[in-house]
Amino acid sequence: MSKRHDKLGIKQTIQKHWMDHVVKMMLAGLKEKEIRAELDEFLATQKQSGGTGERGKKTYGMAISILASWFAPDDKGMPWTSEHTKWLVDTGERLKTNDGKNVEVWEFCHVQDDALLSAWAKHFRNHYCFDSEIDYWRKGYKCSRSEYLCSIKFPDPKAAPGPSIRAGDFSEVLVADFLEYLNGYWVPRTRYGESSVLATGTADPLADTRT
Repeated sequence: MSKRHDKLGIKQTIQKHWMDHVVKMMLAGLKEKEIRAELDEFLATQKQSGGTGERGKKTYGMAISILASWFAPDDKGMPWTSEHTKWLVDTGERLKTNDGKNVEVWEFCHVQDDALLSAWAKHFRNHYCFDSEIDYWRKGYKCSRSEYLCSIKFPDPKAAPGPSIRAGDFSEVLVADFLEYLNGYWVPRTRYGESSVLATGTADPLADTRT
């Protein structure tokens, strides 16, 4: 296996001593707000490499979001849904690549279902920012949840390269759903911190298999 594929997982390094720091605060009885405030100050000087130095909040903020699954679990469960994957239908058609491999052709057969579309929309937007954390992250911007998502998290709908990134993001999430829910793989569910990052991505469509 090439060096690029030696490690599979989320696109954010979490150092062990960061996790130890969180555990100690939890054992000390600190509340969620207190832990977030401490991590906000602590991780501002912690490099992903393990060293120390100044670090942007939008970068270390992703680490806080991951660590929050310990000290602030979502009581309503994770926001993901797989219901929309029933619209993915194997057409039975097979194409052949130049090296002789067969490629399945699947069609996304969408039907009007308001409840399912609403659940799918929640599933999609939570790849950018968890509903359970959006109020924490938007407070410094003094904007609504919708404004925060549209102006900070989502790629621009009109100015290039925003539209192409949006299309790419949509495709990546749908392919990730196909791999996870229909093929039994585990796929990371993280994105970059802000819409100005051009090379956004859920993860390469490469994952650890559960089967």
